[in-house]
Amino acid sequence: MKPKQKGKIAVDFLMTALLVALMSYPVTGQLAHEWVGAGMLLLFIAHHILNRHWFKTLGKGRYNGLRVLQTAVDVLLLADMLALMFSGIRLSRYVFAFLPGPGSAATARRLHMLASYWGLVLMGLHLGLHWGMMAALLRRRLGGKVDLPLRCAGAAGLYGAYAVWKHQIWLYLSLHSEFLWFDFDEPAVLYVLDHFCMMALFTLLAHTAVSLMRKRQKGAAKP
Repeated sequence: MKPKQKGKIAVDFLMTALLVALMSYPVTGQLAHEWVGAGMLLLFIAHHILNRHWFKTLGKGRYNGLRVLQTAVDVLLLADMLALMFSGIRLSRYVFAFLPGPGSAATARRLHMLASYWGLVLMGLHLGLHWGMMAALLRRRLGGKVDLPLRCAGAAGLYGAYAVWKHQIWLYLSLHSEFLWFDFDEPAVLYVLDHFCMMALFTLLAHTAVSLMRKRQKGAAKP
């Protein structure tokens, strides 16, 4: 695998890990949350520099159902991350406090809440739609042992369905709740694990959708 490809995968992996850390704000606190957010901003810039060819190919080639889905999720994720970072800088009390921010803090807080949870969903979908690249890397690194980590990812996704119900994230996705509820009696590691597994759920759903679409395409191609 070429160094550039390895760099892309490393950046994507780190962005995924940092997003889960950012979703764990009640555990990390404000200062650490802002520094992790600053790290995410740098990785976001690096990600788009490494993948700048994607912007050039948007108007080229044929769009089938899978490419339409992948492009739609990628564009929505880009818009979501921009909203997340803009609102995060506006709300900053430490790292970016020196920057003037337009608009009210209340509006920025609502936008930040909305973009945070949609970011969790869209990042999971993005990973699932591009899972083939990750699976190929695992096969190259682990050989015949690749089934175990893939099954672990599937199990995490299934637990993520329970975590979605437990945390009722649809309330945040629709802004029916503008304040984050946190059980202080719950172990912090479990809170972090729940959010990782929720992302894994959306990864699993997207990967399943891709598999079904490809099988349908193969079936349609047969005479």
